[in-house]
Amino acid sequence: MTPIKRAYKETDFIKIRDFLQKTYSQSSDHYNWFIERWNFCRYFVQPMFGTVSAWSQKVGLWVDEEDNILSVVHSEGENKGEAFIQLCSRVYSHECLKDMIDYAESTLAYEKENERHIYLRVNPERTQIKELLKNRQYTVESWAEDKAVMGLDDNFLVQLPEGFYISDGHRVDHHKKGLAHSRAFGHSNSKTPEGYKKSVAGYKTMPHAPDYQPALDLYVLDPHGDVASFATIWYDATNRMGILEPVGTIPKYRRKGLGKAVIYEGINRIKALGAQKMYVGSSQDFYLSIGFSIAFRDDVWHKKWVIS
Repeated sequence: MTPIKRAYKETDFIKIRDFLQKTYSQSSDHYNWFIERWNFCRYFVQPMFGTVSAWSQKVGLWVDEEDNILSVVHSEGENKGEAFIQLCSRVYSHECLKDMIDYAESTLAYEKENERHIYLRVNPERTQIKELLKNRQYTVESWAEDKAVMGLDDNFLVQLPEGFYISDGHRVDHHKKGLAHSRAFGHSNSKTPEGYKKSVAGYKTMPHAPDYQPALDLYVLDPHGDVASFATIWYDATNRMGILEPVGTIPKYRRKGLGKAVIYEGINRIKALGAQKMYVGSSQDFYLSIGFSIAFRDDVWHKKWVIS
């Protein structure tokens, strides 16, 4: 059976979310995105950049005759040539994989001066795709994307400095969330308020994400009631795991244990829901120091070509 390529529809969002959950549960390889990144991409990142419509128009699906999803090709943030291919465990023909790569190159490549660039994430064990990319003059970048994991068997003690306390998405408005996010990630200062406005736009829309739970959208507030640190946890009940996205602490409150405290609070909350592990899309020393360990790594394959 030859997969059928078709365009994305808004009703496909949940279908793709279910596809990501299913492929995780059916395989030990975990090559695909988890549900947090899919939710965050559509309901935070795209509203943040004002690109919801443009992004949706460039998501490609390959389905069977009953419209069951077999693979998805899409971007994530700004149009910088980053492309992601979500696959199931079936064996794909070279022709089908070639079609997906062709789609990424023709639809998602980034133009800079007189060149086009495409960056594909590929798990090192995807030997079939790797051979195809080598034959198409792709090269592996020096950096990669990591996922880290923590088992939740231990007890997690939440400790905060005096005067600080934890609140959640029920009680913290999107303006405070956006201000903290923009400061934590260096998107704004007194001279660049547009970064703050973008973060506020993302937080205003994020509660509409199907898997958003305000009780898992956590914030450490300082004695003045302002956000000092934050961590949003997305809970995948099907696979009994939580995933962090985003996590941050504003510069003046770093190295006070706030990030650790808000993450541990999130862990305790998802443990009560039945979670057995927590993931984060990072291998920063901070996460490794509080109990995470690297679980998976995706290489970044890059191709550039001159625009004719």
